[in-house]
Amino acid sequence: MTKCEERLKDEKHLMILHLTDNMNVPCKLAGEAFGMTKNAVIGIRGRIRQTYQDLDFCLKVENLDCGLSPLWWEGAE
Repeated sequence: MTKCEERLKDEKHLMILHLTDNMNVPCKLAGEAFGMTKNAVIGIRGRIRQTYQDLDFCLKVENLDCGLSPLWWEGAE
């Protein structure tokens, strides 16, 4: 996978997380918007949450300063 393809995949996953976590869109609808099944979306969310738990960056109190706004990867304010 090229760097550009990897970036597109990452942005798709970030948008799915934004829809499901911030906008409360059901996994089924978020998946349909990106040509994925509900279970694929659940899998993405589970893998990313497990990564965060393994790294512990987002669970430390000193890192929970809300420094990034929603849609930060798009440069939104």
